[in-house]
Amino acid sequence: MQCPKCGNDNPVQMLFCMKCGHELSHELHEVRSAVRKEVITEENEKLERRLRELLLLCIFVLIAALAARSYGTSQPKRLSHSVFTKAPGIEVKGSDQIELPSVEVPIPEAKRPPRPKGASESSAIRLLKKKIGKD
Repeated sequence: MQCPKCGNDNPVQMLFCMKCGHELSHELHEVRSAVRKEVITEENEKLERRLRELLLLCIFVLIAALAARSYGTSQPKRLSHSVFTKAPGIEVKGSDQIELPSVEVPIPEAKRPPRPKGASESSAIRLLKKKIGKD
C-alpha cells in the first residue's frame, strides 16, 4: 500500500506508514491493487531465480561438453624425423623405419639359492626331488 502523504510502499497488512506514521486507508480497490502488485513481484522474483538456475545449468553443461571434447581428442604429438637424424649414430630408413645403434647391456650371473643350514648337497637334492615329485 502506498502512503498518500510520503509515497512510501508499505505491506498490505500495515495500518500505518512505516516511514512517516500516517494512517493508511484500506479501501477495497486499493487493497486489491496492492495484493496484485505483491503477487506479481513475487512471481517475477521466482521467474528470475529459475532463469538464473537454468543459465547456470547451461553454462555447466557447456563447460563439461568442452572438457569432454578436449579430453577425447587430445593425442600425443609425434616427433619428426629431423629429431632422429640429428642424433649421432642413428640412421633413418624410409619414412617409418629408424635404425638405432646396438648397445650391449651386461647381464648379471645367476646366483644359486643358499642351502638350508646343516644340510649337505645330497639332502638338498633330495628335498628338491621331493618337492618336484620325483623319488
